[in-house]
Amino acid sequence: MRRYSLCLDISEVFKPLIGDRLIFSLLNRKQITENSFTKELNYLHLKKEASKLIVSEFENRMKQTIMHKELGRQVSYQYLIRLEAYKLIKHLIGEKEYGGGGGGGGGGGGKSEYYYINRYYVSILIICYSGI
Repeated sequence: MRRYSLCLDISEVFKPLIGDRLIFSLLNRKQITENSFTKELNYLHLKKEASKLIVSEFENRMKQTIMHKELGRQVSYQYLIRLEAYKLIKHLIGEKEYGGGGGGGGGGGGKSEYYYINRYYVSILIICYSGI
């Protein structure tokens, strides 16, 4: 079985910034409710319509831009993920020490607030959409 642990590690950085905010936004706007889940498996399976909504909202979120602290310009969340991968590459080739944390504005903080949330579904979306 092939593993993509590095991709999953990179996606961990962005789960609170992108994934958690997206899910809470959908819940707060009541776009995702108890009716969005099937009754089988104790409401652990999303209905097809709810899955499509999450993917659509996720794609819209990835196109949103935020101010990047280091670049001093607006970048999309999708591009921010790519920049994070470039930072890691620079670290691996010894060019620059890796600091983690995304580098963007709009809620980005230190490493510690990012690494402790496990949202498998959002990880897969982030990896697939970013092309990493």
